Amino acid sequence: MALSREQIFEGATGNQFIAIDKLPDSQGPLNRFKVLEIKITKGMSPDQLINALITALGEKPKYGGGEIRARQLSSLLKSATKNVGKLIFIIQSAHLLPPRTITIMKSLGEITEMAGFVFCGEMNKFKKKLEKIDGMNLRTEVISKA
Repeated sequence: MALSREQIFEGATGNQFIAIDKLPDSQGPLNRFKVLEIKITKGMSPDQLINALITALGEKPKYGGGEIRARQLSSLLKSATKNVGKLIFIIQSAHLLPPRTITIMKSLGEITEMAGFVFCGEMNKFKKKLEKIDGMNLRTEVISKA
């Protein structure tokens, strides 16, 4: 039986990530979730990813060091989830992320229960990258046709 979007989003909580080739088509509104899609570019750095998350949340990234943008992201996550049950980031083309950037996603998952992450893309390539990151395999449920 195929999983619904709602089931997939429910599974992407806190320290748990979902990785899937492609999300199923939407079956209507999911009012408990605010869904934001992030398009990944090959070799995207951790700073570029944080900037993309901030931009997806409707703001321009602040100038300065990574700590300033991390605080900005934390604040945005809190305000974005006030009226919504859960914020879901859909990371498209996740297989293009370098392991260093995936590690940042792991850290974000550890510090926030307010957002979930669903990785989409070529799962055979993505799984190989997950294997290089301590603990990431244990926190990621890979749902793949391959």
